Amino acid sequence: MTTVAPPRAGAAIATVLGLVAVIVATAVGWNAGLLDAIVAPPPIVRAFLVGLAVAAGVTLLTRSIARMSASG
Repeated sequence: MTTVAPPRAGAAIATVLGLVAVIVATAVGWNAGLLDAIVAPPPIVRAFLVGLAVAAGVTLLTRSIARMSASG
């Protein structure tokens, strides 16, 4: 037997997560050092993020091409 959450529970969770995001963003915005670390990460972190984005893009592209070719 599975239990299904009422539809309002999802909306309440989304609202709470949104409020948490606003509070965290406000706290980070007041801390200049932490804000600089997030906005301008070191070059090695940027390179890692670029590589991750390229790998994800290539993976998604190959999967989409495979699905299009399989559909005829």
